[in-house]
Amino acid sequence: MSEHLERLARFVAETSFEAIPPAVREHARLVLLDTLGVILVGSTEAEVTQLSGQLIRAGAQGRTG
Repeated sequence: MSEHLERLARFVAETSFEAIPPAVREHARLVLLDTLGVILVGSTEAEVTQLSGQLIRAGAQGRTG
């Protein structure tokens, strides 16, 4: 693992929730909710459902859509 990734992983592992400023936590919450919303809406797009069908026909296992 690169030095930068090691430092980031260590920071994440060692930082407590309480150490993160409330404004940063709120912004992260909004970004997460926005991202999940975009993923959910995008999963209903014709291109995505078409790709899911192709994967199923090709023998993909597990959830594709």
